[in-house]
Amino acid sequence: MAVSGMGLVALCPSLPSLTYPVAALCVVAVVGVCRRDLSWPLLAGLLLLCCCRGILWGDWQLQNRVAASLEGADMVLEGYVDGLPERQPRLQRFNFQVRSARRADTGAEVAFPAKVRLSHYIEPGVATLPPLVAGGESWRLLVRVKRPYGFVNPGGFDYELWLLNRGIGATGYVRQLIAPLAPVGGAAALHRWREKIRQRFFQDFQELGQGRVLGVLLALTLGDKSYIDSSARDAIRESGLSHLLAISGLHISVVAAFGFLLGRHLGGVLSLAWPLALFGPRVGVAGGVALAGSYSLLSGFGIPAQRAMIMLLVWSAWYLSNRRFSAWDSWSLALLAVLWLQPLALLEAGFWFSFAAVASLIHLSGKNYSAAWGKWALLVFLQVGLFLLLGVLQVFWGLGLNPWSPLINLVAIPFVSLLVVPLALLATLAVLILPPLAAPLLWLVQLPLAAFWRGLDGLAAVGGLAYFVPLLPLSLPALLVALLGIALLLSPLPAAMRAMGVAAALVAGAAGQAVERDTRVTVLDVGQGLAVVVESGGEVLLYDTGPRFSARFDAGRAVLLPYFSHRAIRKLDTLVVSHGDSDHSGGYSSVVSTTAVQQLLLGEVFDGLVARQSDSGNNSGDFCNRDRTLLLGRVVVHIIGLGQDRWPQNPNNRSCVLLLEVDGHRLLLPGDIEHQREQLLLQHPLLQAPVAVMLVPHHGSQTSSTRAWVERLRPHWAVVSAGYRNRYKHPHADVLQRYRQVGSQLLCSSDSGALTFIFEPSGQLRLQRYRQQVARYWRYRQPQACPP
Repeated sequence: MAVSGMGLVALCPSLPSLTYPVAALCVVAVVGVCRRDLSWPLLAGLLLLCCCRGILWGDWQLQNRVAASLEGADMVLEGYVDGLPERQPRLQRFNFQVRSARRADTGAEVAFPAKVRLSHYIEPGVATLPPLVAGGESWRLLVRVKRPYGFVNPGGFDYELWLLNRGIGATGYVRQLIAPLAPVGGAAALHRWREKIRQRFFQDFQELGQGRVLGVLLALTLGDKSYIDSSARDAIRESGLSHLLAISGLHISVVAAFGFLLGRHLGGVLSLAWPLALFGPRVGVAGGVALAGSYSLLSGFGIPAQRAMIMLLVWSAWYLSNRRFSAWDSWSLALLAVLWLQPLALLEAGFWFSFAAVASLIHLSGKNYSAAWGKWALLVFLQVGLFLLLGVLQVFWGLGLNPWSPLINLVAIPFVSLLVVPLALLATLAVLILPPLAAPLLWLVQLPLAAFWRGLDGLAAVGGLAYFVPLLPLSLPALLVALLGIALLLSPLPAAMRAMGVAAALVAGAAGQAVERDTRVTVLDVGQGLAVVVESGGEVLLYDTGPRFSARFDAGRAVLLPYFSHRAIRKLDTLVVSHGDSDHSGGYSSVVSTTAVQQLLLGEVFDGLVARQSDSGNNSGDFCNRDRTLLLGRVVVHIIGLGQDRWPQNPNNRSCVLLLEVDGHRLLLPGDIEHQREQLLLQHPLLQAPVAVMLVPHHGSQTSSTRAWVERLRPHWAVVSAGYRNRYKHPHADVLQRYRQVGSQLLCSSDSGALTFIFEPSGQLRLQRYRQQVARYWRYRQPQACPP
C-alpha cells in the first residue's frame, strides 16, 4: 500500500491537490466505523495516508526551490560547505548550506533555498589541492544560480529528481570567494573532521604512490568517490563490485556486527551485577547501532547509508520491544519508514536493490542445508540468488551484468568487508585520536587495497571482466514475470514448479521490451551542444556526439549510451562529427569506445579523434568535402559537401551538412554553419525548396540564419539545440523572430527535452516532446528559451 500510494503521486504530471485524498480518507474512516469492519478500511486508509504524505513532501520540496526572479542574478550567500567538495581537474563541486542570502546589486535579503549545489572553476595555474574550499568551512560567496534543471531523454538519468530527493533547491557556480567566516558547530564541525581525515589520507598515500588505492580508501571510509578516475570506475563496475564502494547495507551491517560483539562483551561485564539476559543482548544492540551510526556520519550520511540505518533502527526497536521477532515484519516496517521519509526513493534503482537484496537474504538464509556442506552451500546459494534477483533489476534499470560476479563476490565481499573496512576504519580513528599510529595503519591498509587492484587487473587479463549490456531492456510486465520465475526457482516447491520458474524467467528475458523499429529522427537534449540519432530499418546514423562538460563527464557517456541501451542500439552504421568544436565532438571517445562504428564522416580533424571499433576493420574517417548520397533504411541521406577547392578558415563553416529525405519529408542538419556557408548552400540544387524540419544553425546564434536562408527554406519545425540559460544567450531573439515571420514552429530542446520526429507508414510526420510526454511534477516545464 505504501509503494502504491507514493507511486501514484510520483507518476503525476503535476502535484495533485491535497483536498481529494483527505476527503477520501475521511469517508473511508466513517465507513469503517459505521460498518465495524476495519480490515479493508485500514488498507485503503494506509494507501490514502501515503498519498497525502507524498503530496505534502513534494509541495515542501518544490517550495524550497529558488524563485525564478533570482535566476541569473548575482547573489551573496553566507553558510558552510555541506560535505566534502568533489575533486575534478580545475573544478570543485560541492553542496552549500545557506544561512543567509541577499542580492548583490541591492543588498536586500531574500528567501532562498536551504541547500544549493555549486561549481567552483579554478583558474589555470592555481593548485587544486588542498581544495580552495574545504568541507565544513564557512564562507561568504558571490554566486549565480538557476532553478534545478537537467537533461530529459529516453533512458537518461533524471538529474532533477536526484536534486529533489536531496533537498537541493538551486544549482549554480561561484563567481568569487569573498571571505572565509568563523567556523560553526554541528554538521559543519563533522565535515571539517572528515576533511582533515581526507587531507591526511591524501598526504600519506601520495608518498606511497598509490592513487587507485587512495580512491577506494576514501570511498570506503568517507563516501568520497571523486578520487576514483573513470578507468578505475569502469573496472570496478565491469567486475560487478560497484556495491562494495557504496556505504550502504553491506558495510554498515558488518560494522554493526562488530559493535554488537563489543556491546555484548560490555554487557557480560555488567552481568556480574545484573542478569546477562537483561544486559547482554540489549547492550549489544545499542553498541551495534552506535558504531553503525558513527560510520554513517563519517561517510556523510548519504541516501544509501540513511536507508541502511533506518533498516537497522527498525530492527533494533522491534527486537528491544520484547515482541516476537519477525524478519519480514521488520523489513516491511523499514520499507514503510524509508518511503515515509523520502517518498520518491522508489524511483531510484538503489532503493529496489537495497530492499530486494535484504528480502533475498531473509528468504535464502532460512533454508536448511546438510551439516557437512551447510555453510559453504549457504554462501554459494546466497550469491547465486542475489545475482539472479539483482541481475533482473539491473537489466530493468538499463545496467550491465558480469556473469562471473557471483564467484568474484564470493571472494571480494569477505575480503573487503571483513579485512579492508575494519583496517580502514582503525586508520581513520587513529587520524582523529592517535595521529602517531595513523602512518603505520595507513601503510598496513594499503596492502590489501593494493591486492584488491591486482586482483581486478588479473581478472581483466584472463577475461573475468566479461561485462555486457543485455540486448533489450525489460518492460515492467517482463520484470514481474522474471521476478515470479526467480521466486519459484528459489522456493522449496517440487522440481517441476522450479522448472516452470526457470522457463518464466527465460521467457521474460527473451521478450524484453518491445522497441519500435520505425523511422525516426531524435534530437537529444544535451544542453549547449548537438546530438541527433537517425534510425530506420534497423540502421542507425549519429550526427554529432554532444558536448564534454568536464574531464569526467560528457554527453556520450551521460546521454547517448543510455539512449542506445534504451533503444537496443548496438552499432552505428554511420557516425558524423560535423566539426571539431567540443560541444559537437565532446562525447566521441565515450561512444566509439563501446559502440561499433561502420563508417565515420568528419567535418575536420579534432582533438581526441581516436581509432574506433569497426566490424569491417576500416578505422579511417572520411571528410564531408564532396557531395554524396547514402541509404539508411527508408532514409536517403544527402551529404552536401564543401567542394574540393574550398576549405573555410572558420571551423564552423566546415560543418558537415546533411539533408535527409523520407517519404517526401525533408530534414536539414546544418551543424554550426554561419553566414558565408549559408550563402553558398543557397546555390545548391537540393536547397531550392522548403524543408519540413531544420536544426537552426549554430544553436540560434546571430552569426547564422540570415533572412535569405530562413525565407528560402521556410521550415515547418525549426529546432534549437541549446542549453538552458547558457552563457552565449542562444537562441538570439532576432533569429527566433525571423523564423516566426515565415510561419515556423519553434522547438527548443531546453524546453521540450528530447525531440523525436516519427515517420508513420501512412506518410504522416509525428512529433514527440519527451519532457511533456513523460511529465513529472518535479520537472521544469516553463518554456523561456523558445516562448510561443
